Amino acid sequence: GPGRKTGAFFLPRRPAANRGDHSRPSRRPNRIANPQPTRHPPRRMIHPRLLPTAWLAAVLLALAARASDLTGDWHWTSASPTGPVVMTAQLVQQDGILTGTVTGRQGPAAIAGGTLQQGRVAFSVLRGSGGKTMLIKYAGKLDGNTITGTIERPGPNGSPPAKSPWKASRGWP
Repeated sequence: GPGRKTGAFFLPRRPAANRGDHSRPSRRPNRIANPQPTRHPPRRMIHPRLLPTAWLAAVLLALAARASDLTGDWHWTSASPTGPVVMTAQLVQQDGILTGTVTGRQGPAAIAGGTLQQGRVAFSVLRGSGGKTMLIKYAGKLDGNTITGTIERPGPNGSPPAKSPWKASRGWP
C-alpha cells in the first residue's frame, strides 16, 4: 500500500538510503567502517580534454603503419631512347617480402627478390627484348607515398651498368 499502518493512521513511506523505495533501511555493511574488496576495478574514463590527443595519436599510428607498407599502385616516368615511358607497379608487401608486377611498354613483368628493410626498398625485374634478357634493379628509400632511389640497367655490349634516378609515387597520376 501507500504506507505503513500504525493504529488508525497511515504514515507515508520514507525512502531507505540507496535502496529504491523499500521501507526497510539498508542491511548493507557500512563500507567506510568495514571496507571490502570489490570484484571489478572501477572504470577509468579518459578526461574529455585528452580525447582529441588520444584520437590524434591513434591516427598517427595508423598513418605510420600505412607509410611503411608498400602495398598499392605506384607510378613513375622512366627515360628510354624513344622518349619517356610511364611505368606502373602493383606491389604487395607481406611479412617483409615484396611481390607484384611492373608494367611498361613491354607489358607486365614479375618482381623478384623484393624487400623492405628499415625504409629501404629493393627489387629486380627480368625483362626480355630481341632474344636477350636483362635484369633491371630498383633500389630506393621509402618516404610516405614516395620512393626515391636509382634504377640500374645493364650497359650495352657488356659495358658497365647504367644508373638513372628513380622517383615513384603511390596512386595514379
